[in-house]
Amino acid sequence: AMASAKGTGVVINEVLARGSKGQEDFVELFNTGDETVDLTGWTLRDSQKKSDDDDDDEEEDKGPFVFGAEGCADSAAIAPGAHLLLTRDENCSFSFGLGKKKDEVVLSDADGNVVDQISWKKGEALKGISMGRLPNGQGAFQKSEPTPGEANGQVSVEKLKGELPDGADVTDSCCKKIKKMGFSSNLPVIVIDTKCQEVKDEPKIRTELCTCSDELDYADWAGVEIRGSSSARDHKKKGMAVKLWNATGHNQEFSLLGMPKDEDWVLYGPETDRSIGLRNFLAYNISRSMDRYATRTKFVEVFLQDECNLRTRGGELSMKDYHGVYLLEEKIKRHNKRVDICKHNATKDITGGYIFKHDNDNIDNGDVVFPIKKRFDSKDPMPMVMIYPKGTKEELKAETNFLEEYLNGFERALKSKDFADPERGYEKFIEVDTFIDNFLAVEITKNPDSYRGSTYMRKDCGKKVEMGPMWDYNEAFGMCCGYPIVGYMNAGESGPGTSGGSAISENGWRFNICEDPGRCVRDPQDGISHWFVRLWEDPAYRKKVADRWQELRKGPLSNDQVNANFDEAMTELRPAAIRNYNRWKEEIGSAHFRSTKDQWEHEAKKLRDWTIGRMEWMDTELAKQQFYTHSRG
Repeated sequence: AMASAKGTGVVINEVLARGSKGQEDFVELFNTGDETVDLTGWTLRDSQKKSDDDDDDEEEDKGPFVFGAEGCADSAAIAPGAHLLLTRDENCSFSFGLGKKKDEVVLSDADGNVVDQISWKKGEALKGISMGRLPNGQGAFQKSEPTPGEANGQVSVEKLKGELPDGADVTDSCCKKIKKMGFSSNLPVIVIDTKCQEVKDEPKIRTELCTCSDELDYADWAGVEIRGSSSARDHKKKGMAVKLWNATGHNQEFSLLGMPKDEDWVLYGPETDRSIGLRNFLAYNISRSMDRYATRTKFVEVFLQDECNLRTRGGELSMKDYHGVYLLEEKIKRHNKRVDICKHNATKDITGGYIFKHDNDNIDNGDVVFPIKKRFDSKDPMPMVMIYPKGTKEELKAETNFLEEYLNGFERALKSKDFADPERGYEKFIEVDTFIDNFLAVEITKNPDSYRGSTYMRKDCGKKVEMGPMWDYNEAFGMCCGYPIVGYMNAGESGPGTSGGSAISENGWRFNICEDPGRCVRDPQDGISHWFVRLWEDPAYRKKVADRWQELRKGPLSNDQVNANFDEAMTELRPAAIRNYNRWKEEIGSAHFRSTKDQWEHEAKKLRDWTIGRMEWMDTELAKQQFYTHSRG
């Protein structure tokens, strides 16, 4: 960025041209002098020559901002040592849009003399990052964390990112490596250098990780390990868990690719998912369309430098290091921007906050497990795993005892003849609306792992149990599995039965698929699906489900909106998806297609058609419940 100051104590001190979600573009002035300056008649404007390819704002510019104009008395003067903040979301505000790719801001006095100005070109205005004078009011403009109306921080973004251990230049280090090798992508890029180590299951290995994106980029240490099911860990393209570390090995939070700050992240990308992450991406979008939290995601392309021969070529990046497309995901954890529940303190309130899950028999060493009496039959316990708070079995004994009794109370209520009574039945224990939304999300996707695995729940202080957030939908949307009469015969197909179709069919309910005596022979438990089987016996619950479905289908889950979501995701993903198919051709390629592009287009179309067909089947089935009017009272 370029700036100049012309002999007055008033300067442009900070500019935010690309606000992230919840941030408003702003211009901040600062009076470096020792006297109040009268600003009446001064003006602030942007560039009079707009870039043809900029997309700063749909609203037409209405000319320069005039200080001290009617309704803007507070802008008529600036005291010594004071900041004056101008935004676009107040009554007294500038009307012009700040260009994301190329623009300038010019401050002129009442006689039209330029007092100060700043300009930027393509690539210099980063999302969520301001351009501010460091030190405050005096130095050159540098990229920094926004501090609207306050003194600018003492450290630039480049310093905040920390130096790479080998002394390399941190600023744009990833982008420089990628540009040097001639690679470009419309997706963010992550480069992981393992320093000749193999990424293993446990423990995490110490790596260098950097990003290249339109956001504030990361370049520092990270702990990386393999994640996923035991079978997925045998694949050549593996999912990875990432924990951000500083130079001393301690955890450090960072706003990775513009998502809320945290140290824990997941790189999801198993080679068997031929949709290249679209299934998880779409499932989480469905949950968010219901105004429920779901892990935030970003499609990325990953380079993994994990061979020692890289040392001989100076660590330079090449396409030999290309590892394909991944979905960067938030990890499920308590956080005011993730699962927003109270901080647990057993001495003050044993009722919350908790995050726990049912995950079939996938229990790791050290997991704190407490059993629930499924259908209140002590011979058929169902394990729940505590996610938050953390601790040993002994340390969390009071917490697990509380949750065990609470959930057993829910099981008793479901089993009772008064199960539908609003005061004595199931509503005493659960937030029904969250169960309904989770039910609809699972049923849209017909996820075979839902109910039985990766099923998360939470309980806030003084509140009832809620379902969610959603997790692990890579086998959903008709990909797996048949639940046929005996195992996996007949390519997963089976008769209609109670549910009306197998899990790969667009037709039939998922929640009652194992109620047929011939199905689910290998795994008859099916987790918590019996909760929803019992809830479905309450006509009032069924009507609530139908009403909620109709509401969603008129808006965020209409065919038009779902198709638009597909179009947007496919446009963003297509070039990178084809590169991914070429990289893993031996693992996921098929001779039935003329090209990897044809195969990708086929997989995406199959996913789209299945989803629309599935929702239209649900339209028909839920219409049967919608006009129920009988009161339970």
